[in-house]
Amino acid sequence: MQAVRAFRVLPEAWVEMVAYGMPALEIGLSLLLLFGVGGRLGAVVSTVLLMVFITGLVQAWARGLSVDCGCFGGGGEVDPSETRYGQEISRDLVLFAVSLWLCFRRSASSAASHPPINGTPA
Repeated sequence: MQAVRAFRVLPEAWVEMVAYGMPALEIGLSLLLLFGVGGRLGAVVSTVLLMVFITGLVQAWARGLSVDCGCFGGGGEVDPSETRYGQEISRDLVLFAVSLWLCFRRSASSAASHPPINGTPA
């Protein structure tokens, strides 16, 4: 909860709900992507979620907050020397690019159901 609260963007009434709901959402999305069930939906929701994470990090950095994102446990306010906004944003941008690619790539199952381009087999 301290990680969500530290970003200072949500009303206090929402902090607990988001703090407990976010891990469940992330696990659900990872299972969708891992097992290929609803992969496109998982990719779209992941892309949107990564945009939210990137926006949160950028706004915290711009506002001069000293926050650990809490991505791998912990999180919350930290000493200014402990912030790693550049690394965290870079990591999230790479994940965003992969997630965006998954949104638009043709799945193997849909590729098999479409005829080859120009009538030539692949």
